[in-house]
Amino acid sequence: MEYSVEYDDPERNAEGATRAPYCEPGYIQKYLMGIVPVLLGGADEAVDSAALSEAIASAEGLGACQTFGTDSSVSALYVSRDIGSDGTQVKFEVSFELAWKPTYAGSVAVIKRVPVIDTHEPVARQVQAMNLPGPASVSGNNEAFTAASAAD
Repeated sequence: MEYSVEYDDPERNAEGATRAPYCEPGYIQKYLMGIVPVLLGGADEAVDSAALSEAIASAEGLGACQTFGTDSSVSALYVSRDIGSDGTQVKFEVSFELAWKPTYAGSVAVIKRVPVIDTHEPVARQVQAMNLPGPASVSGNNEAFTAASAAD
């Protein structure tokens, strides 16, 4: 898929100028930082924000955001939240697949409506985001959580 380009410099505006689809990973990262805390909010927002920021800014997170934005064969991106066995440690992971485990507190699924994310349009118009709760997100589920953790 190619898009026509108009440059601010009139000398660079050539007839038929095209560019390959490219989505700056920071564009996706900024969107995730805005929606994930709202959809997966936890008891300690400061810890959640720091852990989320770390996961999104990691090499894996950056690569996942880049691939999600530009690869038309990738249609979904997941940001998963895990809580530690003590219930206080929070860890986020950015991936293309979900992994279910007792410490899984939930995910935000971001599904593309378009093949390639266009940085000239708001991300919210190009994706659908939804909350997928996990077994560790249910309050009062400590017995099930403990039993499942002991089985591992």
